[in-house]
Amino acid sequence: MSKEKRSGWWWIPSLYYAEGIPYNIAMIVSVVMYKTMGISNTMIAFWTSILYLPWTIKPLWSPFVDVISTKRKWIIWTQLILAIAFFAVGLTINLPLFFTITLIILWLVAFSSATHDIAADGFYMLALTEHQQAWFVGIRSTFYRFATITAMGLIVMLAGYIESNTGL
Repeated sequence: MSKEKRSGWWWIPSLYYAEGIPYNIAMIVSVVMYKTMGISNTMIAFWTSILYLPWTIKPLWSPFVDVISTKRKWIIWTQLILAIAFFAVGLTINLPLFFTITLIILWLVAFSSATHDIAADGFYMLALTEHQQAWFVGIRSTFYRFATITAMGLIVMLAGYIESNTGL
């Protein structure tokens, strides 16, 4: 199918929404979670700052993403890894070594999310014409911001509601 016949409306909103959720959970929601769990500010600041490393090394990692596999496969595999990792965080949060275990899992989330960003942006550039790319710039940003609102607002509110009503 030619680029002119593909509509970005079928995949851009969900792709960029999916790009925003893991970033905000790894970088912001994790801080709220650890503070609620009684971790000191010093430990939170040091260890969660390391979670940002995968986004920092994206320029070094992106050539390997391009060479190893297709962007579509990277998108699918990273989304699968992210789903499993989020599930794993939920399962390990009550363990005695939860801080260490969840940090390792969240680093996997961060690395997978940064890889997903590389693949998503590359796919966006290849799948659309320059005119279509210009048209969807605002759409990308809007759905990424919706993901930010979801992660930092709705998910935190839901977690607080569950905690206050169940004691988990």
